[in-house]
Amino acid sequence: MGTPSAINYIGHLNTFYQRTRNDHRLNSTDMALYLALFHIWNSWHFKNPFAVQRTEAMKLSHIGSNRTYNDSLRKLQKCGYIVYLPPEQPFMRSTVCIQPLVGITIPEQPPVQEKRTGIEPDMEDVKIYFLSHGHPADEGARFFFYYQSFGWSKRGSPITNWKAAAQKWMQNIGSFSKPKEKPSHLHINQNKNYGEPL
Repeated sequence: MGTPSAINYIGHLNTFYQRTRNDHRLNSTDMALYLALFHIWNSWHFKNPFAVQRTEAMKLSHIGSNRTYNDSLRKLQKCGYIVYLPPEQPFMRSTVCIQPLVGITIPEQPPVQEKRTGIEPDMEDVKIYFLSHGHPADEGARFFFYYQSFGWSKRGSPITNWKAAAQKWMQNIGSFSKPKEKPSHLHINQNKNYGEPL
């Protein structure tokens, strides 16, 4: 079967982890299978291609499903980490060729968008603002803690003008404190004389 490659065991693994850190195409199952294949490759003294017994690779990678195993093999090949050669006849072992990592290019991943947060005002400034508009300081504190719990954002957009949000809050104070109407009871005569005929 193939000839041994000049592979540095630690160097190859370190390069693999550096590559996969930003390669979001692979999940943990794909990585576990790659490491299992790398372990088998090491036992073949890094000859390419080398024979792989599916049950051994599944056991090493803790994959319990044939379909998951095949999906991960295909993904590793599609991403350029291995070349998978299926057996020509049933009951024969498949062969794998692990690619040198120097030739693998990782496609650029879109930057992860951080949750946008607004500018947090000072709570004392909020209390003074509410007092200056005829509302208690406690109401200002309620406003402050409410929006602080949402990172000073409203519907996903950062609050850049907290005073405008406070004005809206003050307009709605009446609706916050409006008592709920109690359900009305049936109009019945509580002093019914049960001695009278119906």
